[in-house]
Amino acid sequence: MSGSAPRGALSFGWAAVGLAVLHAVVGLVLYEPTLFPGGDNAGYLILGDALRSGAGYRDLYLPGAPLHAKYPPLFPAMLAALGAVQASKLAVLACTSLVVWATARLGRLYAGPRPALLAAGLLAINPTLLEYGHYILSEAPFTLAVLLALWAFKRDDSKGALLAILAAAAAFATRTAGLTILLALPLAWILKREPRRSLWAAASALAVLLAWGAYQSWAAPNQPGYLQELVLVDPY
Repeated sequence: MSGSAPRGALSFGWAAVGLAVLHAVVGLVLYEPTLFPGGDNAGYLILGDALRSGAGYRDLYLPGAPLHAKYPPLFPAMLAALGAVQASKLAVLACTSLVVWATARLGRLYAGPRPALLAAGLLAINPTLLEYGHYILSEAPFTLAVLLALWAFKRDDSKGALLAILAAAAAFATRTAGLTILLALPLAWILKREPRRSLWAAASALAVLLAWGAYQSWAAPNQPGYLQELVLVDPY
């Protein structure tokens, strides 16, 4: 039928969604309602509470409740919007489920539908991904943002370019390690001889980096960030 999607594309799309649902179902079966015994999730939840209460981006558990300038704010902002701990944990599981879906979509562009579905299927039941599916940590949304940036870049159209830039910015706003994808996009478009897209990506990356750097300098001028900690003898 004219204007309809090819049957193979529809079948692949439903298969990718099915694998994401499979991951969600297994994640719910293995769901652990208690908090991760590490400390980072408590830090994220406290930052979320601070934002939700109107106190600002602050470490409420420290004397004087100083402004926080180490973790980028996107994940705590998500927690602030969700509020309850269990809602936050389910949102993280939704992120890992979408990671499975995004892996299938990205894999199809690089390797074709069958290898893509095989990779996504293995990922859907991967113990590590399932474990992180019930931790209130930023790894899941960060991984999703990176995969979306790579998928959108590979689409090679105007909407894909915009989505790639936004997803890369979201990755950096979730974890400082997103700096890699943020800087990779303009370089990749230079290699593809697309100077306009490279310029837009570079301008966006510069704006995001300057904004976060200016905030860090204002909020905590004496607190080293992740990039500074890389060159410390003992970051602790």
